[in-house]
Amino acid sequence: MIAIAIIFFLLTASLFKELFRSYQINKEINTLKEQIAQLEVDNQEFIEFVEYLKTNRYFEEQARLKLGLKAPGEHVIVLKGEDEQIENGDGGETTFGWGESRSIDSVDIASMNNPKKWLVYFFGA
Repeated sequence: MIAIAIIFFLLTASLFKELFRSYQINKEINTLKEQIAQLEVDNQEFIEFVEYLKTNRYFEEQARLKLGLKAPGEHVIVLKGEDEQIENGDGGETTFGWGESRSIDSVDIASMNNPKKWLVYFFGA
């Protein structure tokens, strides 16, 4: 009778050990599946980004940002900060959009908030 109880105890312990091991393996499998799903999403985003890098729109943006180019018929507005100097060779005068020239020397653009910058741009106030 004691031998049967010992065998039953050993079989029960072995069964619980295998069930716990199975639970841990299934938990790891689910974690890996989640990682695979996230990597597939990341991979798809990367593929879309690479495709975007091949488009003309990307090249136009880079030409505008890095080279300062503009499309025909566009008017470019550049507001310089404190650290940047405006050098256009005409003695502090700059041309805004429609060919108007205004002096920048009298206006401290860097210390203005955005609405005031627009007022200076449109009305020279």
